[in-house]
Amino acid sequence: PLPSITPVKPFKIADIKNTIRDALKNQLGSEKAYKQDDITKKAKSIAEEIKKALRGMNKSRYKIMVQVTIGHNIGQGVRMGTRSLWDPKTDYFVSDYFSNEQIYAVATAFIVYLYQLLSLIHI
Repeated sequence: PLPSITPVKPFKIADIKNTIRDALKNQLGSEKAYKQDDITKKAKSIAEEIKKALRGMNKSRYKIMVQVTIGHNIGQGVRMGTRSLWDPKTDYFVSDYFSNEQIYAVATAFIVYLYQLLSLIHI
């Protein structure tokens, strides 16, 4: 028999959102000032923490990509957008944000199911 081409154990949106929120709060919650020299390193660290936590949920055959944007919170507005081609039954994107008097941050996780090519081919 051919293996299933759809996920057996899909992600739960609430779990992804909580993971993102926790990572942002853990790494930025104690920050009191915007330090431009540290932002790139901090954004990468947050993205890695989110990816590691999502991979730890043991969902096989998913590609996980995380984007983190951090900026100086000086009363400006920020608009962000993305476009993707994917299967809405198996793929996800989830965002959350953090802000205080000095810093804003937005983190988005893109989770794409990787279909097995052999299971799509009928021999």
